[in-house]
Amino acid sequence: MIKNQEGFIPLVAIVGIVVATTIFGGSFFLSKEYAFNHAPQSIIPVTEDDFENIKDPILRKHFVTWANQKNYQVKTTASQKKGYTLLEVQKNGNSNYRSIENDGSHDISETISLNDMLYVKDYSDNSWWKQIITPLDSQDQQSIVDQRQNEFIYNKLPLENCGNKSCYVYEETYPQDPQAKRVFLFDNQDYLLRKEDLLFGEFKITNEYYYKSTQILPPFPIKNIPNKESIYGLITKEKIRPNTSDITSPNLSGDNQVLDLIPDL
Repeated sequence: MIKNQEGFIPLVAIVGIVVATTIFGGSFFLSKEYAFNHAPQSIIPVTEDDFENIKDPILRKHFVTWANQKNYQVKTTASQKKGYTLLEVQKNGNSNYRSIENDGSHDISETISLNDMLYVKDYSDNSWWKQIITPLDSQDQQSIVDQRQNEFIYNKLPLENCGNKSCYVYEETYPQDPQAKRVFLFDNQDYLLRKEDLLFGEFKITNEYYYKSTQILPPFPIKNIPNKESIYGLITKEKIRPNTSDITSPNLSGDNQVLDLIPDL
């Protein structure tokens, strides 16, 4: 079970897990050489040859489709935690993303990672802090791939309905961590990931996936980070929440473009 000193893991940490699994998760299934050399930022198409370690042809086809997916949105909820997180991902040479955290009544955190910049919204004045992102060291990337390569076990479950399509259902387990389990659904026509449950003992994260063409843009206005502050600390720092009268529907890809959360099935 994932806990911190105050109990269950906070939603801001869940965002980190979701970003890691949705952006970097695909590299765990690749051969070590391909994952290390091409990484999630790559725009080079992935083929089934890159998943030769996956023996199930249906699963292999899904992994190829997922690895080549450039634009998608994720709505995340967590057990014993109010609210949700919206995450938009764009891979166009860089794995850019935008996340909005909502506590069940209004937005409390918004982060944009665009190219080599990280932006965090300050709700006290609706401006944005900005800082250059420090890239993950190549040695760290290698250790992540080495740690997980070929260590997942997959179990195919009965088909389930998802919207107006049928979905394949698989259970993914990791023997070195028996409390961790992932159950994921992808449709039998486009092989796109539609839903997944990430289980850690009694704790569960649910991700729902949507596929809309959107664009992540630099926010404005920008302001300097306070002296001796780190932008990563500003993400976890309690924000000054806006007045509820100023709240509009959660949106991604620009302040005037509301994300349509109806599944694209």
